[in-house]
Amino acid sequence: MVMRSALIPVTRWLLALAAPGAALGLVLPLKPLIGQIPGPPFVAAVMLVAWVSGLRPALLTITLSLLALGYYFMSPVGDLTLAPQDAIWLLLFGAVAVCTAWVVATRGKVQGRLAASEQQLRLVTDAAPVLIYYVDAQRRYRFANRPYAEHHGRTPEDVVGRHVSHVVPAERYAVLEPHLAAALAGQRTVFEATDAVEGGVRHVVATYVPDRGPRGTVRGVVAVINDITERKQADDERVRLLALEQARRREAEAAAELGRILTQGLDLDAVAQRIAELACGLLRTMTTTVYRVDPVSRDFVCLAMTGDLGPFRPGGILPRRAAAVGRAVERGRPVTSPNVLEDPDIELPPGTREWMEQVPHRAVIAVPLRVKGRIIGAFAAGDRVGRVFGADDVRLAEALADHAAVALEHARLYTEAEERRREAELAADLARAVNASLDLDTVLGRVTAAAKDLCNAELARIALWDAAREGMAFRYTVGTRAGADDHVPIIPGKGLAGNVLATGRPVRTLNVLEDPGVRSEHAAVSRAEGGAAVLVAPIRMGEQVEGLIYVDNRTARAFTERDETILMRLADHAAIALRNAQLFAGEQAARGEAEARALR
Repeated sequence: MVMRSALIPVTRWLLALAAPGAALGLVLPLKPLIGQIPGPPFVAAVMLVAWVSGLRPALLTITLSLLALGYYFMSPVGDLTLAPQDAIWLLLFGAVAVCTAWVVATRGKVQGRLAASEQQLRLVTDAAPVLIYYVDAQRRYRFANRPYAEHHGRTPEDVVGRHVSHVVPAERYAVLEPHLAAALAGQRTVFEATDAVEGGVRHVVATYVPDRGPRGTVRGVVAVINDITERKQADDERVRLLALEQARRREAEAAAELGRILTQGLDLDAVAQRIAELACGLLRTMTTTVYRVDPVSRDFVCLAMTGDLGPFRPGGILPRRAAAVGRAVERGRPVTSPNVLEDPDIELPPGTREWMEQVPHRAVIAVPLRVKGRIIGAFAAGDRVGRVFGADDVRLAEALADHAAVALEHARLYTEAEERRREAELAADLARAVNASLDLDTVLGRVTAAAKDLCNAELARIALWDAAREGMAFRYTVGTRAGADDHVPIIPGKGLAGNVLATGRPVRTLNVLEDPGVRSEHAAVSRAEGGAAVLVAPIRMGEQVEGLIYVDNRTARAFTERDETILMRLADHAAIALRNAQLFAGEQAARGEAEARALR
């Protein structure tokens, strides 16, 4: 390589010597045919040497050319003695040759520099991690670096000269054209675009810079395209990590809040409402509902809710296996759906579908609430149609469900303890009232009120035996709104209460209006009251049923075995009051008879 570099200057000077010799060798044989001094071949030799070797070798060529012309073509031939006019001609020739050599050598240097600059520019742009090209006003490529050409499966030489639409796919050109037109109109344009590539999507940002001529007219556009896929992926990862961090923070806050609830003596409804609010915030949904599983019917009773669920309200009943909640409890794991109304895996009875169609938030996630392997309820969260609850959402919902189930169970136990305490207090008060008062109306009125309170009922009634009617008639009521209903007799064996009267055993029904055993007269009363769930217990005195005690709910909230046990205890108090009243009446009658006999 070093030897080759050293030979280049030698070659230039040898060319300076050889060029005038070649010109002389060309014109000497033609001397008899030439009638004048043959300057053009020597001028050509000077230009060649100036272009290839530079100015200084060209000056040597000029000197040798002057000597050759003076020696071989001017009189006297073979002598360098010159006539004045020949000397002047040679001086003019030399001056013209020097000027020509300078111009040619300078232009050669410029061209060489341009070629070197172009080569350097090509090297730089080919090595740059961006796509670069230049298009003229006719949208034809005038330059394209190698990465850009290879991106389109071509070489730079193959791209240059083609129209943009012949290189870029049609759908991509449709995206680029408006931006390209804006740049050719003189507007610098920056925009982002995406390309489908093997294994994913490539994100790029393109900058179009107008190239203006001396008069301000746009001659073309320089385009620089940067691949920002890694930056986008990094941004997406930062967003994902931020969302995960926020979700974990919300999860920790929810867990702390549930832990705080566990340390407080809150009732079941308050805990359920707080769980609904926490779930709504944690999962970023529009609605949430919390349900408990009814131990008798296995239906779902709504304890609390947030957001707009149309006509559905706390205390509403969701049939078992219905909706996403039913599916989640049945499977024992979370269930999600982007649109619960169109999901073939989710069962929606007509009544449930009717109110769900009035709710716009139909994307659902439902999670069972489990305590020690036993499912005690579930919660569901709803959002806009089409939202897909992902793995992170399911994880958060399960974490919340674990804490929520414990909180609800704690609240249930607390509520039951409070109810037992309240029941004991009321029972003690009733016992004192029974022992202290012989006023039947006062005692049975308090029994009726206690039945409504302890069974969480909306109304309560007591019916007593009416010998004149040979049946039961209502005497005491609490919470009724339809007016007196003592005109409706209760006949043994007829209807729901008639069965209690005949068998002496309590009876429950979830919906009295749909029970085939209810007589039409009683159905009318229940319809006027708006009653649904009913529990009836006998008031027994020995083997004889002397009365009936009712509790009713206007919603289909089923009464439980515990409610039945409480009502039977209250029926015992009522029986004692009746017995005391009968004993007192008998004692009063006996005293009256004794006094009458004493007067006679």
